[in-house]
Amino acid sequence: MSPAIRALRCLLLFVAFASGLAACSENRNAEAQPKDGAKLGGAFVLALSWEPAFCETAPRVPECRVQTQTSLDALQFSLHGLWPEQSYCGVDATTRKADERHDWENLPEVDVSAGLRRELDSAMPGALSGLDRHEWIKHGTCSGTDQQSYYAAALALTEAINASSVPRLFVENLGRALTADTVLKALETDLGAGLRGRVALECVTDGSRRLISGIRIALSGQIGEMPDLGALAGAAKPLSRGCKSGIVDPAGLQ
Repeated sequence: MSPAIRALRCLLLFVAFASGLAACSENRNAEAQPKDGAKLGGAFVLALSWEPAFCETAPRVPECRVQTQTSLDALQFSLHGLWPEQSYCGVDATTRKADERHDWENLPEVDVSAGLRRELDSAMPGALSGLDRHEWIKHGTCSGTDQQSYYAAALALTEAINASSVPRLFVENLGRALTADTVLKALETDLGAGLRGRVALECVTDGSRRLISGIRIALSGQIGEMPDLGALAGAAKPLSRGCKSGIVDPAGLQ
């Protein structure tokens, strides 16, 4: 390993550790909690992205043009979506067509509180490209609750994963391959046994490289303000199998 790469990894580990401490010491904004009577429950898949790999395949989108090696989305997982079993519930044909052709910036704006909006913009870089609007139209409309509660739950789940050891595992292995079994073992150490089949890696191909682009986690049950990820995942049906291994891509085009 070259001195430059070793120095970069040390810097990223330090920043990730400092960011984790700050996140742990910060209480969630009261505005961002689900409204009473609008609880989220059922079977879902939590989809989280490893943004540097995504940006290799879409370098010109707004969120990738501003990403740096010390950006939060280069050091932890970003929210892609929270997917119930159904999609496009009660969505009119015109809106659905706009969503399917990726005309996301012309979809209706997501109506959440100012506090939740700040959290969502931080956890979901793709909101710069209208990802938040797309995820609500395609998936959130089938969640059985409102936009505030849906995104508050999705953010609570994302925060729980980013508080685990898995983001640190990724940062420690920048530029190297990780297996699905290694990621699973790290999650089971943090959340408890019984998650096999409920966690899957997603990968993309970038030239001759296979990159880990994110993780999917199957969940089932009631998602509260402080979700028990181990219990939710353990109660879920198994996922379809993802990729077996991939390289953890650092920020910046390779």
